Amino acid sequence: MNPKKILFIKLSSLGDVIMTIPVADLLKQTHPGVKLGWVTEEGGMEALEDYHDLDKLYLFEKKKIEEWARKVRYLKIISYLRRFTREIRKEGWELSIDFQSLFRSSLIPFLACIPRRAASLKGINRLMVTDNIPYATFPGGHAIDWYHHLASSLGLIPKEKRGRFFFPLSEEKKKAARDELKKYKRPFVGLAPFSKWPSKNWPEEYYRDVARWVTEERGGTVFLFGGPGEREKNESIIHGLEHGVNKAGELSLSEFAARAGEMDLFLSGDSGPMHIAAAMGIKQFAFFGPTKPKKTGPYNPKARIFQIMLTCSPCFQKKCPLETDKMACMKELTPSLIIREIEKELQ
Repeated sequence: MNPKKILFIKLSSLGDVIMTIPVADLLKQTHPGVKLGWVTEEGGMEALEDYHDLDKLYLFEKKKIEEWARKVRYLKIISYLRRFTREIRKEGWELSIDFQSLFRSSLIPFLACIPRRAASLKGINRLMVTDNIPYATFPGGHAIDWYHHLASSLGLIPKEKRGRFFFPLSEEKKKAARDELKKYKRPFVGLAPFSKWPSKNWPEEYYRDVARWVTEERGGTVFLFGGPGEREKNESIIHGLEHGVNKAGELSLSEFAARAGEMDLFLSGDSGPMHIAAAMGIKQFAFFGPTKPKKTGPYNPKARIFQIMLTCSPCFQKKCPLETDKMACMKELTPSLIIREIEKELQ
C-alpha cells in the first residue's frame, strides 16, 4: 500500500489532536513525498496552524452545525456538508484515516468519495469504510499507541517506531514568549487548574497553597492558564499574592504553548493544557483521579503522575459519583505532599 495523498480525520478533542501528531510526523519521515491533509474542528485548527508538514488543513465547523441543529435548520446542515465534502473531493485524496472513528467523522470521507477509507467502527457504521481496524487488534497502551496502531495496521508506518510528540510553534511565537517573561522572577511554575470534567480538578485551595509557597517561600512566579470562563476562578487562587500572574482568557492556543514551554514546572489535571505541556517537553506534575494515566496521561519522560487509587478508581465519571467523601481521590493528594515534591524538582 503506497498512496501518495493521505487525509487524516481527527476533529477533537484538543489533547487527542495533539496526540495524533506523532503519526503524521512518522508518516512524513517514512514517506517524504506523500501529500498529507487533515480535517479538524476549531480547537484542532489552532493547534495545527504552525504545522508546516501539513499540505492541506480543513476546518470542519462543528459549532455552526450544532447551532443549525438547535434551530432545526437541517437543510443548512445538508448544504454545508455537500460544500465541505465537495471541496475535499477536489484534492483527489487516495486514502483517509479516521482517528476519531465515529459516525460523524467517518461520514466526511464517505461523502467525499475517497476510494480507501480506514477507521475503527462498530455495527452498521462499518459500511462507511473500506478498511476497518477493530480495537480488539490493539495490544493496549497509550492513546498515541492506538493512533500509531491504526496507521501501522495499514502498512504506512513501521510498527516498532514512534514519531516525535511536539506542539508545532513558529520561532516568532517562541521568541515573543521569552521576551515577555524576562521581567518575571524565576522559578516559573505554571498552573492550569481546570478541565471540562469537574472530577478531574485538583481542589482550588490546594492550588492556592502551592501558589503561595512558590511566590512567598521560593521567591518565584506563578502563572495561571485557562480559558475566559476560568479567569475569575484563577484570580481567587492568586488573590493577594504579589508574584501571581493570571493569563486565563488572554492567550491563543499557540501563545499558551509558547509560554508553557518556558515554565520550570507545570501542574494540572488530565486536560488539554496537560497534553500541550507534555508536547513542550517540560517538567510537569499531572493529577489523576477518574481517568487512566496509562491511556491518556502526559506522553513526556519529564512528567510525574500523582494518583490515589480508591476502590472506585478510575470511575470515568465527569462528576464524582460518591454520596459522601466527594472527590476523595483528589483531596487525598494533599498540598503538603505536592509542595515537598515541587521543592525537589526546583532544586
